Amino acid sequence: GTLYGPFLSDPALNPYGTPPVGAPVAATDEVRTDTAQGPGTYTVDTGDQVSTEPGYYTWVWDIDFADQLPSVVSPPETANGVQESSLPENYFFTDGFGQASEGQLTPSNLVISTELSAHSVALGGSFTDDVTLNLVRGGWLQDETGGRTPFNLRGTVYLTDEEPVQQETAPADAVILGTTSVSANTPGVAVTSDPITVPVNTDAQYVTVQWCLLDEDQTASARGKAVETCDDFGVPSETAEIARPTVTTQAKPLVAPGDTMF
Repeated sequence: GTLYGPFLSDPALNPYGTPPVGAPVAATDEVRTDTAQGPGTYTVDTGDQVSTEPGYYTWVWDIDFADQLPSVVSPPETANGVQESSLPENYFFTDGFGQASEGQLTPSNLVISTELSAHSVALGGSFTDDVTLNLVRGGWLQDETGGRTPFNLRGTVYLTDEEPVQQETAPADAVILGTTSVSANTPGVAVTSDPITVPVNTDAQYVTVQWCLLDEDQTASARGKAVETCDDFGVPSETAEIARPTVTTQAKPLVAPGDTMF
């Protein structure tokens, strides 16, 4: 067995009888049938070989006459002097390259970076959020069209009374204002959310957004092609203070009889 990959596109989209010339090899293994079991299912464990790079992988299994034991290809003669190999001479079988049932997938590893359009927003005012996906290592997996797979990201908007402290998850007292979403398919290129409006009747002092890439938000063809990830809650670049109107007054300190007081 030879495990070919990684590939950015799924080999099952273009199956072929033989692997492409120069196809990368990730692992090899072999299985020997058990004379006591005979036909049936055999499980192969690649041991300590682990996937280190995102991509599509596919197994190709061969049965080659040249790889067999002498007892298979040159068994002892029978009592009547007949010697019959268990396989035809020069026998070769392959299950082919790109079988759907032989595919394995290591998802793209992406990191989210974000920046609000403003870090001070008035009551009733709006802001947008720029969201960028970058590759940690390896490539961006392609979809069935041959282009980079588009991934949907969900932004959860929180209101807080105190300036948020950056942490992995939102605290229990954070109030969810709503959610927004964007779709991205190009590393390093920001996509902008729809405007997010701060309500005029809130007592909160800050608004902050946390973004996640989750399988449950993806289309069927994109599900599983990226490692699920979230940025932190309370990231400074994702936090804005809610500005309220301020009024400054100054009375005329000395008013003579008959003068207007203002």
